[in-house]
Amino acid sequence: MSKKYKIILDEKQLKTLLKSTEAFSRICTGQIEYAISEGWCEKIFKLPIQVKDSLRDNFKAIANILSDGQFNGHNASYGIYNEEIDKHAATAYNINQVIRHHIWKENGSTEGPVSFTRDSSVCITNGETLIEIENIPE
Repeated sequence: MSKKYKIILDEKQLKTLLKSTEAFSRICTGQIEYAISEGWCEKIFKLPIQVKDSLRDNFKAIANILSDGQFNGHNASYGIYNEEIDKHAATAYNINQVIRHHIWKENGSTEGPVSFTRDSSVCITNGETLIEIENIPE
């Protein structure tokens, strides 16, 4: 049996962990341009479109180099559970999915009716034990 740990985070820290695990798992699968998009790096959103396009092309080229030429197509990447992917990436992905689902459940109960989205289910895993999240009363 492996050791277990308890980490206490506030809401901001939990959301930072959510973004961090998303970025790490995407980088490891070759989705570098997605790893820094979607609010991860605010500076990128303020750049002119030509600069963003250039960055995207550079990220795709880096992913292609890191994958030994496997990612030369548009949106090509390894799946998260592919044997070529670092096992830490799959763990980060699993952590991300549980956090994302937990935040979805919290927002649904406080901000109106819950809708069914990709956030509504916990991930399909590689058999790894998932983290548990428990709210701590204030």
